[in-house]
Formats: sequence, structure tokens, C-alpha cells
Amino acid sequence: LKPGGCLVLLSYTMDMELRYRDCSDRLNAVCAQFYEALRPYRPAHLGPCSRLLYRDMYESVPFPDKKWCDGVQQWCSMPLSRFMGIVESFTSYQLLLKRDPRAAQALSHGVQSR
Repeated sequence: LKPGGCLVLLSYTMDMELRYRDCSDRLNAVCAQFYEALRPYRPAHLGPCSRLLYRDMYESVPFPDKKWCDGVQQWCSMPLSRFMGIVESFTSYQLLLKRDPRAAQALSHGVQSR
């Protein structure tokens, strides 16, 4: 990092990949269905993909010497409850929860039970 420079790390996406023993494919399929169920509740101003929103923010930064690093993966171990807490913090889930609490809770419980 250069003196007076800035480092920005952003990741708030439903494109998370899960890994667990020999059931990673099944986990990711369940999550893909969960994310798809939330898509209609995604606010229009966020656009279809967080990556595009982040790219626009990056382009608006006036530093002439900047570097975009895409696809940086982070791996961490977490219990299901923490993962669900992350997903349930997404704007789309919060909007569903506000509009139809029973449907939101049923969706969440359905994912957790699978």
C-alpha cells in the first residue's frame, strides 16, 4: 500500500460456494435454490449482480493508480447458523421477511432442514 493510498475489500454477494466433505455439490444446489427464491426481492437499484455494482464503485474512485482484483477467494469454516445469519442479512431476504414473514421463515427453515 502506498502512502496516502487506500485498500478496499468488498464482498456481499449471493455467489458464495460452500464446501463440506463429500456433499458440496448438494449444498451448493440447495443454496442456489435459496438464492433464486430471493432474487425477486432484490432491489432494482442493486442490479442483477453485486459484482457490477462494485465495478461501478471502483470506476468512480479518482485514484489514477488503482488495481481491480477479481475472484479473490476466501475460505472460512462456519456453522450453518452463521451462514444462515449472513444470508438472512441480505437485503432481498430482509425485504421478503418484511413483506411475508411466514414465507421468509419457511424458506429459511426449508434450507436448513435440507
